[in-house]
Amino acid sequence: MSFRRILQIVLLAIVASTLVVVFWPRQPHSSIPSSQLSDQPGVSYAAVYFHGNIRCETCRSIEAQAKDAIRRGFDNELATGRLQWGAVNFELPENEHFQKEFELTHSTLVLIERDGGQTKRFVALDRVWELVQDKSEFQNYVQNELADWMRSGS
Repeated sequence: MSFRRILQIVLLAIVASTLVVVFWPRQPHSSIPSSQLSDQPGVSYAAVYFHGNIRCETCRSIEAQAKDAIRRGFDNELATGRLQWGAVNFELPENEHFQKEFELTHSTLVLIERDGGQTKRFVALDRVWELVQDKSEFQNYVQNELADWMRSGS
């Protein structure tokens, strides 16, 4: 293969990868607006999957499995509004405050207890990364942690 042909292939790859990064459809900003988290009256709970702009297959799987586990185990709490589920891109300018508030350094599932619009406490469920390949264990972990979290709250 000639040097010219190799150069053409390399340039084509660079252009293609640039177009993918620029034009690839992004996920919705948030399925749980910042205002909902900060303005809930009384005691409420939220399970929020915080993610960045770039999302790998594992990140997407963690979000999908967490959503499924929470919907299966906490349908009544979700229906009454006592519990909220959402996914938030913490790298968007309007959500950057979550990085500091919840000590975010990477994509993670966070359980939050709020009272009168103020965060009382929160915990990151870091084991989701370890359990993502075992759907049953993942679901048990998320459901048990959330149940214990809500039981030990206000």
